[in-house]
Amino acid sequence: MADTIIHLSLQWKITLYYLVILAGIIITAKMISLVIERERVTHPGFVIFLFFIAPVLSFHSMKDVKPTSEKMRRRAGKTVLLLFCLSAVYSVLIPEMQGFSQTVRSYLAIWPFWLLIETIQAVVELSWLAFGYGVPGISNRPLVAGSVAEFWGRRWNRLFGDWLFRVCFRPLSRNPYGALFFTFLVSALIHELLVSVPLWLVYRVNCFGWMVFYFVIQAVAVVVERKWLRKNPFLNRCFTWLSVVGPVPLILNRGTLLIFHLSSS
Repeated sequence: MADTIIHLSLQWKITLYYLVILAGIIITAKMISLVIERERVTHPGFVIFLFFIAPVLSFHSMKDVKPTSEKMRRRAGKTVLLLFCLSAVYSVLIPEMQGFSQTVRSYLAIWPFWLLIETIQAVVELSWLAFGYGVPGISNRPLVAGSVAEFWGRRWNRLFGDWLFRVCFRPLSRNPYGALFFTFLVSALIHELLVSVPLWLVYRVNCFGWMVFYFVIQAVAVVVERKWLRKNPFLNRCFTWLSVVGPVPLILNRGTLLIFHLSSS
């Protein structure tokens, strides 16, 4: 294994480190969920096995993993289209982005990164559909989010979002603001492990703290909108995208772009 890693290019090394750390986080998160939600774990062994291979982290989300009669043709067509678009982006757009500064590349990478997530979601859903199961989507139309809380709570990355709510937020919900900041902090630390650690191990570049800073901004934004923007949906929507997209170079930083091959340096 070590010899294989040595002979990989630096960019594939950082991707491999990311995947190894991600696998460890997923297994750990599932085990924590079983402990926290143990009152729900009254199902036969097959359901537990299904939980460990399903694209969910919270055992509660297993209610959305169920047999379906949906036809594969429509899903397959969508998946092929997304794969074609993603291939075009990596072949044409990504090389053109390399001449810009790191900050500009971070903003330019927003759409390719979203397309990558949508493509992964389509492939996962199609794979499970082939075995007769419907699975919850990774994201749920994030572009229609009307608030920062809605974006992170119900729209973006439901894989981790549901787990963070069940395991981090709900047990502390008697103190809503404490629960809010703790949940975003855990999310930040997970991102630091996934991005900052591989970036340091492979490139010796230090971006520790960037993810924490980004998610602290998100937590503060949720507090601000709850206090002052609830009664103005249009202003709240504008504030949402300013809060989520404005500091995006902190999260779509050099490490993230290298891991997903959205940058070559």
